[in-house]
Amino acid sequence: MVDGEGTKGLQESSKLSQLRPIPPRKIIQDFPLADEVDANHNDGWWDGRISGSLGDNIRVVHFKGSWEQLVYSQEELRRHHKWDYDSEIKELERVTAAETVSGNKGDFQFKPGTLVEGTSGLD
Repeated sequence: MVDGEGTKGLQESSKLSQLRPIPPRKIIQDFPLADEVDANHNDGWWDGRISGSLGDNIRVVHFKGSWEQLVYSQEELRRHHKWDYDSEIKELERVTAAETVSGNKGDFQFKPGTLVEGTSGLD
């Protein structure tokens, strides 16, 4: 994403509670009916549920908040990853201790350049 002028990377201010590390990308061969997924849509990942199938690689996703149903290839979907701040921080401490100051919510820091995702906090 770039700024309005298209000259540099977009920067936004967010509360720490709205940031999370990027979840691991696992290749899924099949998303069955009613699976919770994140769909890559409008420059972000939106959570929904599989509500139908239109062939081997095409799934219909229902978005609860908007009541929309949109069609996606399975490559545009990933398993929904619920963000639990405390348990995720513990996992980060184990995997990337150099980027973690402590497990306390107020003390956690991301180093510049760490890839993160923003969340609305509605998970």
